[in-house]
Amino acid sequence: MPVLQADDIADLVAGTLRELGRFRFQQIAQQLQRYEVMSKWLSKDRLTIDDGRGIQRTLMMKTGGAARHVGMYERDDVNVQDLLTQMNVPWRHAEAFWVFERREVLMNRGQSLVVNIIEPRRVAARLDLVEELEEKAWACPAATDEISPYGIPYWIVKNATTGFTGGNPIGHASTGGIDRSSNTNFRNYSLTYSAVTKADLIKKMRTMHRKVNWRSPVDLQDYRRNGQGYVVYVNESTMSALEDVGESQNENLGRDIATIDESLTFRRHPIRWVPTLDSDTSNPLYFIDHSVFYAIVLKGDYLYEHRPKPAPFSHNAYVVWTDLSYNYVCVDPRRCGVAYKP
Repeated sequence: MPVLQADDIADLVAGTLRELGRFRFQQIAQQLQRYEVMSKWLSKDRLTIDDGRGIQRTLMMKTGGAARHVGMYERDDVNVQDLLTQMNVPWRHAEAFWVFERREVLMNRGQSLVVNIIEPRRVAARLDLVEELEEKAWACPAATDEISPYGIPYWIVKNATTGFTGGNPIGHASTGGIDRSSNTNFRNYSLTYSAVTKADLIKKMRTMHRKVNWRSPVDLQDYRRNGQGYVVYVNESTMSALEDVGESQNENLGRDIATIDESLTFRRHPIRWVPTLDSDTSNPLYFIDHSVFYAIVLKGDYLYEHRPKPAPFSHNAYVVWTDLSYNYVCVDPRRCGVAYKP
């Protein structure tokens, strides 16, 4: 007699349901392993909420040359200079939606309910929004693009000459309304490297860290916020090479064959893998001070979920929208840097 399985017995198939896994589903739709933007930058405890028709910040770009050594009875030399510059950043708007039909709800309930079919649509819409935010955060919009946000490569610009050489993004005449060609204090640090070794990249990272670690000798109220600090962002290729460097200098690995994975740091600053950067063949390493680079969200429009509204194509269909108005700002690019392979 041949070996039979449950699906081979006709009466059993006709009279018995499969184990349905009621009231739950497994989400395997996401495209990236990690999402830095939604989990960190746009978390409620880290973002800045503001209003107005755009984002404006006032920057003191220079001093007035008001100090000198003098002799007795020397004639005073007094003048007034303009010290302040306005940085302007427009709001950017993102949205996502999901749709349901009134009769779907009537059918998908009671004894017939296996899984709520509405909840996966809501989750899928939120995932789509998260994917969109992550992609745009690591890209520089074109000068003619009036929709995309100002991602990190817009503010932190690569330049093959080592130093504070990150100028205006390619195709842009300014950065946040400030021309970096004439306002050199608004440039970020940039360097190139050949290999992820202690003699090359690590040594250059040490220098970059010293250079961008500005400390004001004068007490003042500025835009820096407590609790935010440096984070190093890399792609998988660079992360893997940095892990090898870390393990090679650790004499107490024990039995864990990947002991420093998920805990790699540079001078106690976390190093994080950003899957979106895997497509960048220059293997960039972004050194970002989140006290000066952060997201600003329009008050009242932080992931605002509307009530269901009638869909235009059917009187029985309804659509639910989620809106977000925001953008990124960097009020002091000199505190940030980028390393990359030319």
